[in-house]
Amino acid sequence: MFVISVSRIAKKLTLNSIKPDIFVTVDPHDLSFDANKGLMELDGENLLIHSNYACPNIISQWQGALLFTGEKLLDKKSAINNIETIDPTVANSAINIAKEMGFTRIILCGVDLCHSKSGSSHTTGTFIPKGHSIGSIYEWVETYSGEMAETPYQLTQALTSLKAQVANSPDIKYINLSINAARVEGIEHVDKSNINLDYIDKNDFISIIENNKSLPIINALTHEEEEVDLILLSLNKLKEKINSALKLCHKLNNKSLDNISTFKKIDHIENSINKKSKKAHT
Repeated sequence: MFVISVSRIAKKLTLNSIKPDIFVTVDPHDLSFDANKGLMELDGENLLIHSNYACPNIISQWQGALLFTGEKLLDKKSAINNIETIDPTVANSAINIAKEMGFTRIILCGVDLCHSKSGSSHTTGTFIPKGHSIGSIYEWVETYSGEMAETPYQLTQALTSLKAQVANSPDIKYINLSINAARVEGIEHVDKSNINLDYIDKNDFISIIENNKSLPIINALTHEEEEVDLILLSLNKLKEKINSALKLCHKLNNKSLDNISTFKKIDHIENSINKKSKKAHT
């Protein structure tokens, strides 16, 4: 089995002697670091895949191999050939990563996306378990058992996104092991006793980790700094053009005979900006 796990349950898995191949984190908020402290206790032998906007405290303190999803920098060109970050939950992103890695069968465990019969949420047993709270919006969803369960509004968005993900990959067999999970069209519930596992050669995956470990961090940061410097240089040039156009706009006067000439200069600046912008996005 090839195991991809959300990062917040790292410690819980470790206590049960389960070692995932990949951890995934996407949350940008500072609280995410507290929720993922268990991840910091690991030896770094796993691969951590994070969204490009994930909490920087997690990324900077992770000692193992790192890969990211989404755009590297602000320009769209940096997203070419990279895996997209799928919103709104880390589960959506993890499932998309599995899809892009080429797996033809994806088995979901713990991806209930709704509360249990007792009202417990997906965070029970991890940092800050959350139950019902005044002011929260909940909706009813059907589970694979045929019963109804409550789920927060945010997770209804995750269900909608997951349904679209499944519909866009008909060649993949999606299975949810939990009979109490929210039912999603295209995902079948199968009891764990009826799951047969195939052999997976992990040698290629191990080489991915080793290659990322062998990249000196100082070289990677230097390369990033050079790219950021180029973007800042481009932005400063754009700022100069905008300031020139603003000065010309302030000079405009209906009684002045130079209005036509001034308008032409403003048009010239606008055309040069549009041309540069179009070139940067092609």
